Amino acid sequence: MQALRHTAASAWLSAGGPISWLPVMKFFWEVFVTLFVIIDPAGTVPVFLGLTRGRSRQDRNQLAWQATIVAFGVIVAFALFGRTILDYLGVGLPALEGAGGLLLLLVALELLTGKAGEPTETELERANVAFVPLGTPLLAGPGAIVATMLYVQRIHGAGDGFALAGAMAAVALTVWLAMRFALVIHRLLTDNGVELVTRIAGLLLAAIAVQLVANSAIAFAHSALFIGPDRSGSCGRKGRRTSPTGRNRPMTARIEQVSSEGTNAWIIGDDEEVIVIDPGRDPAGVLGAVGEREVLAVICTHGHPDHVAAALEVAEGDEAPVALHPRDQLWWRDAYPEEDAEIEMADGGVFEVADVQLEVIHAPGHTPGSVCLYCEDLGAVFTGHTLTADGPVPHDGEYPDFASQLTAIGEFLLTLPGSTRVLPGEGEETTIAAAEKHFDAWASARP
Repeated sequence: MQALRHTAASAWLSAGGPISWLPVMKFFWEVFVTLFVIIDPAGTVPVFLGLTRGRSRQDRNQLAWQATIVAFGVIVAFALFGRTILDYLGVGLPALEGAGGLLLLLVALELLTGKAGEPTETELERANVAFVPLGTPLLAGPGAIVATMLYVQRIHGAGDGFALAGAMAAVALTVWLAMRFALVIHRLLTDNGVELVTRIAGLLLAAIAVQLVANSAIAFAHSALFIGPDRSGSCGRKGRRTSPTGRNRPMTARIEQVSSEGTNAWIIGDDEEVIVIDPGRDPAGVLGAVGEREVLAVICTHGHPDHVAAALEVAEGDEAPVALHPRDQLWWRDAYPEEDAEIEMADGGVFEVADVQLEVIHAPGHTPGSVCLYCEDLGAVFTGHTLTADGPVPHDGEYPDFASQLTAIGEFLLTLPGSTRVLPGEGEETTIAAAEKHFDAWASARP
């Protein structure tokens, strides 16, 4: 009941609280351009004219809006229920990205080579062309469906949701306008102009497809690096280590704190290997606490310079990778203009160290790419600046996206066991139960 109350309160705040519009608009244009290139309204013009030849202007206009509604409805349906289907089939996002990238690449090659298939006369006689083949698969084809499902996975707040819906609606409007004024557009562009637009769209779509395949390969590589097979041959959470006699060994992993210049760095591991979380600005202090142990990875809960300034120096000795959520790359650039974090974290990712695991929880708000790291084995969650004992943390005296930050706290953190230790990026540690008592007050006192 408490979790439902927190979710409802944070959802209400998300609807009425301030939204950081810069990342929202960027997301809007990314979705719009991708769907625009895939659906290719200009390239639809000659196909539409061919399918509706001999029809009156009134009939052609009616078919235009019918085809638009059908295409929009199909895409929305997959946006709402596509994830449920994937979960039922046991298919992960990296697999979807890889398959979607290959599929989009095929569509791009058709556009570039001019070999896209057109419906036969028999197909035209069987159905209303507004539904098949115009509405689907020409407009709402596999490429548009897969791309939309991928973008749905990147929604982390009301702003992203509005951006996705707005971009889909804008593309639908563009498609309708292209078909509504098909004769005018074709007359202006001529056959050569339509051909040129189609080839450019194919080139852009090919670039998008290659990027999706690359993202998928990177995600699978990181998964193989940090989640290895256990003794039963499966992947995922490992059991406790056992001695040769079969008796359980005591857990050896522990958590250490290094505080410097107002920030907390955390070290989790055992006597042989560690992961460093939020190294801050004091590489000497962190490396002194690490000692001779091997650093497996350096994880940054967000990209602000005061938390990542020592990341590369701490990682350098053991050539450890640095992990950061990709949506915080702009902040990372303030500290490292010419260097990239090797690992792009995603919600649900897992890191292993010693005999425990750290689960990545994407918690946007303080920054777009803020994450928390939950260690169920040790009963602790590393919250960075998403949550401290004093509540949500502002940046430079302001909350960039207080609504999303509070939503993340209510939905992802306060649903953890009450005894879970909250280990923040600054200040004293607290517990989930203690934070829960103040949640309503934080929501009421929104800036």
